[in-house]
Amino acid sequence: MRYLPNISFSRRDSSGSEQLIRTSGPFARGLDRCSIPATCSNVFAIAAGAYHTLLLLDAPEAPPQLLGPARQSSSVNLLVQTLYRKNYALEFKNSLADTNWTSLPTVPGNGALQMLSDPDASAPQRFYRILVLP
Repeated sequence: MRYLPNISFSRRDSSGSEQLIRTSGPFARGLDRCSIPATCSNVFAIAAGAYHTLLLLDAPEAPPQLLGPARQSSSVNLLVQTLYRKNYALEFKNSLADTNWTSLPTVPGNGALQMLSDPDASAPQRFYRILVLP
């Protein structure tokens, strides 16, 4: 089991009155423990009441999509849809036979389209990929 800190929810006791329960760490006041099954690894919030329980799940990330690639003289610009709290790194290599990718500066995600740029794309051909970093 994995325990979430600072959770608040309410429950009804045997007389039918509602009682607010707050946790502060792994032990809940008024309950033995407030826990989430280990199989729910992507839970970031929980709420519960007399007749319901709600777990808010972090959705799996979709791979980033390169949008509108454009070459202007010796630079290449790519748009990517970003997610908040993620960082994006544009990497390149001049030949698919090369063993290593060269990384360009990372760009923080903000939930909007962000421009990733290679300011020195002077090689006759170049292959790109985007890494999503925590």
